[in-house]
Amino acid sequence: LQPLLTPKDEVLLKTAYSKSN
Repeated sequence: LQPLLTPKDEVLLKTAYSKSN
């Protein structure tokens, strides 16, 4: 199960994902 993400968390994840690629 994944914890629910807040919009802020989602933005941070997308930012980290973009930087990793």
